[in-house]
Amino acid sequence: MKTFLITTAAATLLLSGVTLNTDHSQQNDNASLIQNNEMKLEDYTEYEVLNEKVNIQKYQTKVETDNKNTRILIMSDDEDQEQYKSIFIKDTNRLKIIEFKRGLIFNEELKK
Repeated sequence: MKTFLITTAAATLLLSGVTLNTDHSQQNDNASLIQNNEMKLEDYTEYEVLNEKVNIQKYQTKVETDNKNTRILIMSDDEDQEQYKSIFIKDTNRLKIIEFKRGLIFNEELKK
């Protein structure tokens, strides 16, 4: 009877481990979809302000998050000397721009 219980417990642990690994790989796939998404920065509502405040064209830009509520962009130069993060809240058209070394440099609602 002990052998049966130990075997059942071991099988349960193994199966739960496989499930956790599967869930983790699905999260990685979702992250890859965000990074591989064809993006046209010029089409984003916040593009003009980003270009004015940060000169976005001279940075590599990565979409960290883009869902129905927010869009978060990370902008950095080749040497990671300068880095910026923009947070655009879609419901209110609020844009926040954060320079990693100096902190918040812009926080306003954009005109629609």
